[in-house]
This record gives sequence, structure tokens and C-alpha cells, in this order.
Amino acid sequence: MLRECVFVVSFLKPGVDAFRVASGLEDKETLMSPLFEMVMGKMAELAFESIPGGLIQAYVFINSPEKTVFFIISILISTSTTGFASAMVSFDMDISLANRKEVPLFYGYIKDSNMERGITFVLLILLASLHNLSRIIGTALLLSVSKKLTFSIILTEQVFYHLFKLVRRDYVVWVVGLEGGLKWVGAFLCHTC
Repeated sequence: MLRECVFVVSFLKPGVDAFRVASGLEDKETLMSPLFEMVMGKMAELAFESIPGGLIQAYVFINSPEKTVFFIISILISTSTTGFASAMVSFDMDISLANRKEVPLFYGYIKDSNMERGITFVLLILLASLHNLSRIIGTALLLSVSKKLTFSIILTEQVFYHLFKLVRRDYVVWVVGLEGGLKWVGAFLCHTC
């Protein structure tokens, strides 16, 4: 536990996660695979740092009396890095042999040749970046008009999303290593993020 905390505090955690995934390291004492741990770290980074940072930048740009090119470049860099992180999560989860064996109907959309993988990865980055850009601009515009309306819409979106997942009966199906109520709490936190 202390060693893992040192990796986090020293900012080595992303490199350690990448090494563990690339080398196929298996640890029987952990609740999740190295790939899933890396994906959860990336998702937390997206949910709590990258996307809110892009939203703040867009909000400041919209409400700033001076519109400089620096603001636009900064927003584009933020959305590009967010798109890259999102594409990496999708890419890593799809090319995982374990995931392809376990759920072949879902994983396997990225083909095996290097050229097709490269094209798919670039398209994943573009798709995620443009989607993120449209969401942060729309949310920043809405925030500029009414903060209460913005939070009401986000809350309504979350409620419908959770209900949709419950109706489909896939709310907790992917949560591994947790049982009973903890499985539901973990699923709720992950879906909300």
C-alpha cells in the first residue's frame, strides 16, 4: 500500500500502470486487473480534471471582454488531450485479449493490422475531441445564461442515464471484485462520473 502511495505522490502512477499493462503483470492481491486500474485512473482524470478544466476555459472565453487567440488555442489543446485520453481508454479496452475473449460481441471493433489500428485511433481521438468540444461549449453557453438551469439539465440528464442503465439491466454487470451493496455504490459512482 505504501509503495502504491509513493507512485501516486511522485507522479509515477501513469508510467507504472502502463508498464503493468504492457508486461501483463498479474497480482493476486488486487481487486482489479492492471488494465482496469489504468482505465479507472484515466476516467477519474477525465471526469475531475480535463473536462472541468476545458469547461472553465470555455466559460472564461465566452464571458471575457477580450477574445484572444490564446484562449482558443488553450481550449483546443485541452479538448485534444481529453480526446486522446478517451481514445486511449477505448483503444486499450478493445485490444485487450481478455476482453475480446470474454465479450467478443462488444470488443473487437479495432482491426488487427497496424494501418487499420492507426486510422481507428486517430478517428477515436477526433470523435472524442469534437464531442467534448461541443459539450463544453454548449455547457459554457448555458452556464453564461443561467447556472440553475444548467445544473437542472445536468441533473436531469444524470437521472435519465441511471434509469436507462437500470432498465437495460447492465447497471452493475461490469463491476468486478465487489459484492452486495458495495457493487451498487461502485456502479453508482462510476456511472455518475
